[in-house]
Amino acid sequence: MEKWKAWEPVKGIPTEFYKNSLIDDNNGLFLAFEGRKNNIKFFVKFEEGALSYRNTDEGSLLQMIGFFSKHYGSEFFGKTSMFEVADSQYIEWFLKESSGIYSKSEIKHYVFFTPNDVIEVISNYPPKVEFE
Repeated sequence: MEKWKAWEPVKGIPTEFYKNSLIDDNNGLFLAFEGRKNNIKFFVKFEEGALSYRNTDEGSLLQMIGFFSKHYGSEFFGKTSMFEVADSQYIEWFLKESSGIYSKSEIKHYVFFTPNDVIEVISNYPPKVEFE
């Protein structure tokens, strides 16, 4: 079973935020967010790139939301919107697809929940998080 835990790489990140942009180019994967209530802007930079990522409309992930309610309670999202996932199904899929060129211990699964998007990133390097 997946194990979700809050991921707080730096202090001061809003508990709720919107995605302003998602850019994947030769400089890596760049995510820009803005606080829902306080307009604090911050950036998450996977400068080495991402091994895989997906962006899904939050309203389409009904099974995921049901999983959280059942295993973590209805207030699960009230405390944070950034997570690291252990025993990730997404990582299991990726490891199978990559035919053993990566080990489970060298990659991580990060998740960013917004009111409109769920952005999941698998990376073998931690991202940098900076405020505007």
